[in-house]
Amino acid sequence: MWSAARSACAAASGCAPVASRRKPLFSGLDLSEVTDLGNPAATWEFVDRLKDATSMRLVVKGIVTRVPVIVDGGFRRGTDMVKALALGASAVGIGRPYLWGLGAFGEAGVDAVLLMLRAEPERSMQLIGATSLRELDGRFIAG
Repeated sequence: MWSAARSACAAASGCAPVASRRKPLFSGLDLSEVTDLGNPAATWEFVDRLKDATSMRLVVKGIVTRVPVIVDGGFRRGTDMVKALALGASAVGIGRPYLWGLGAFGEAGVDAVLLMLRAEPERSMQLIGATSLRELDGRFIAG
């Protein structure tokens, strides 16, 4: 029934199957050789064997470095922002802190919150010895 509905959709409106509808960000990724995604409980030994068996770039835990990772939610301090960036986030969204500043002190409160959220990551980076955002990586995250 599903395949009949899908082919009827393609015949009637020219809509493409999901596999052929790609976002521009993913253009250039050749998935034609992918037939099985493997065991979701694969070990690191399996990943090592897979790396030895292919010249393709491996995607582990669903993270492809070309895709920007924007983290939003729960960030209240600059240290949290630095941790997210060190773990691979491209950007960190802040929602509530500036709203709290707006609710408490109006425009001046928003300015104060934004000043704190600029100063805290800088201070955190100075304390860990990172001189730029590009330097942040997993080395700076403890345990």
